[in-house]
Amino acid sequence: MSDIQHSNSADMTSSTLQKAGNYAESLKSQASGIADEAKSRALEVADQAKSVAVDAASKLKAASEEQKNAGVEFATGLAGAVRRAAGEFDGYVPEAGKYIRLAADQIDAAADAVRQRDLRQLMSEATTFARNQPTAFLGGAVLMGFLAVRFFKSATGTPAKDAGSYPGDE
Repeated sequence: MSDIQHSNSADMTSSTLQKAGNYAESLKSQASGIADEAKSRALEVADQAKSVAVDAASKLKAASEEQKNAGVEFATGLAGAVRRAAGEFDGYVPEAGKYIRLAADQIDAAADAVRQRDLRQLMSEATTFARNQPTAFLGGAVLMGFLAVRFFKSATGTPAKDAGSYPGDE
């Protein structure tokens, strides 16, 4: 092989290696840019998701506070209804009226306790009570459900059906 051909071959190899190196640097630079852009977009999406989660949490907290306040108002109204019932017993059985008023006071005290606590504290206390006293918890839930139904029936003016009547006896 002649020196000229060998020199041209070496120049072509050197030139090809240089072009390959430049191409590799260009690819590396483009890949770095794409990675930076992807990271930036991922951070934007994460920030938006965090904002949505914070908004949802605040709306959920506001709704639960509203429900808690509605429950407190219901309990306060129930205590008032129990006191009115106690007044009915005063003329016939004063001792029963006294105990009924004590029950109304307990309902008011429970409503005040709920009013002063946040939802997280209430859930923690209810969970602890349910674990320690499951029978009392279930009995209280059934009793509260019964009282709620009776209260709503009396508040809407829906007459209770006669206990001795059956469907179709009308």
